[in-house]
Formats: sequence, structure tokens, C-alpha cells
Amino acid sequence: MYNGISTEHPTLSLEIPAYVDGYPVTQLGSDNIDDILYKNFAFEYLNLTKVTVPDTLITLKDHLFSYMTSLTEINLPDSITDIGRNCFCNTSIKSIIVPKNIKKIKIGTFSDCKDLTDVNLPEGLTEIGDCAFDDCKSLSNIKIPSSVKKIGSDAFIRCSSLKSIVIPDGVTEIKARTFRDCTSLTSITIPASVTRIATEAFTNTPALKTVDYKGTPEQWKKIDMTGGVKTALKTATVTCSDGSKIVGGKVQEPSPSKDDDDKDKNEGENKQAAVKSVTLSADKYTYNGKAKKPSVTAIDSNGNKISSKYY
Repeated sequence: MYNGISTEHPTLSLEIPAYVDGYPVTQLGSDNIDDILYKNFAFEYLNLTKVTVPDTLITLKDHLFSYMTSLTEINLPDSITDIGRNCFCNTSIKSIIVPKNIKKIKIGTFSDCKDLTDVNLPEGLTEIGDCAFDDCKSLSNIKIPSSVKKIGSDAFIRCSSLKSIVIPDGVTEIKARTFRDCTSLTSITIPASVTRIATEAFTNTPALKTVDYKGTPEQWKKIDMTGGVKTALKTATVTCSDGSKIVGGKVQEPSPSKDDDDKDKNEGENKQAAVKSVTLSADKYTYNGKAKKPSVTAIDSNGNKISSKYY
């Protein structure tokens, strides 16, 4: 374990050693409750811009780098399997690649990272915790892996640059205030697995005009929506999997395609009334070796002459 106790004159960059006294550094921070308020804030407020950690590291404890407002760059090796709560809260990191063995982004891990623009989440991640990206004002796009099944309350609240989001299949609830104050959000994809959208999930999302819903209108109507959700989505167009649209709570059936129109037209042309009578121009006809035949007149049951193309 390496606690990184601060010095009076920290440098602008810090490299955590892989070994101390011959022992591998596998954890930053402390498990001892008596140490947490001191040692888990070991780097707090240090004027560091870059931190390099070794690939022996497995655990980053809660609050470890929080409030390092000058920190813009840190590497996270794939050896890390656990990142603590609020670990990077209120830092100035611009991009982050979350290690492939992380299963959960915990409470507030990247909250208040106002310069964070690029986040790479690994396939295999199953949960994004409460307030995980709260107030990440520069985050314009993030791809949520298909393995994610739970997204916490306030997870993306105040991400005012976020433009679009795809919620993966298997997520059953969009929790309270998840996308509140995402003022640039224009489109969202919601899977048919969602059965509840909680209080203020989309409050103050004035740009949200497109909802791609992977279920049917009947399934959409069954979603439990509380706390102003219906009002917030009232100006959005919800396009369902069958092509129908829901605008202002009302279902609009899909317009027929050109192919459907052509098919109906052809069927109409081919449908004829029953033949009532057939008249020949002559009672007898003798073939004389020339291409000559008597004229035929066919009348349908409506009294209309039947076109010769049908006989």
C-alpha cells in the first residue's frame, strides 16, 4: 500500500513507484477507517498536473485524487479492478480510459470534472453509479457499453454539453434526475426493457426532440413515468419500433410507404368485376391463313366494357 503523503513543495508531476522496499504497490489509499479522512485525501489540493501509476496497481480508494483541480492527466492501467467513490471528483482531467476490469463506476467517481470531454468505458462494465458524471459540463458524447444494466440517479445531471445518449438493452429504469439539466441533449435511445422513468429524469432538457424507443406504442404507454417526465417529453417525438410515432402523448400510425401505395394501386387495377356477357362480331369464323379474328366485346356486371388486355 502506498499512501502518497503530500510534501510542502510538490512537483507538477508525480510518478507512483511500482515497488516500495521490494513490495509491489497494489493499492493507493487506506482501508483503515481511522486513516480515511487523512490518508485517502493524500493528494487533495496538490498542484499536480500529471500522475503516473504503475501496472502493479489494483485499487484506488475513495476520494484519492479529489479536488486536485490542476490534475489534467492520469493513466489507469488494466491491472486496476476497483476505483473508489469520488476518486477523481473536481479534477481537471480531460480524457479517461476506464480499465477493462472495472465493473462499476461508483458514486461521484468523475463528478465535477468540468473539463472532461472524452470517456472510454469498457465492455463488461455493469453499473454506472449515482452522480458518476455529475456536472461534467464539457462531456458531449459518451458510449454506454451494452453490458451496463443499471444507471444511477443523477448519473449525468448537469452534463450541459451532452448531445445524444443510447441506453443499452437490459436497463429497466431511468432513475431520478439522470439527465436533468442536460440542456444540449437532442436525442436519446430507450430500450424496451425500461419499465420506469423516475422523477425529473428529463427536467430542463429543452433541446430533446428525438426519442428512439425500441418497443411498441403499447409498451411505451405502460412505462411508469412520474415527477414531470411526461411534461418534459411532451415536445419530443417518440419513434417506436413499428415505425409509429408518439407526439404529445398521441400515437400517429406510420405513413404507408411508396411500395405499399404501388402495391395497393396494382391490386386495384387487377381486381375486376364479374363478366356478364361476351359478344362476337360473327357467328362463324373460318381461318383463312391470315392473322384475322373476329372482334370480341366483353361487358362486366357493372355494365362496363372490359379491356382487351384481360383476355
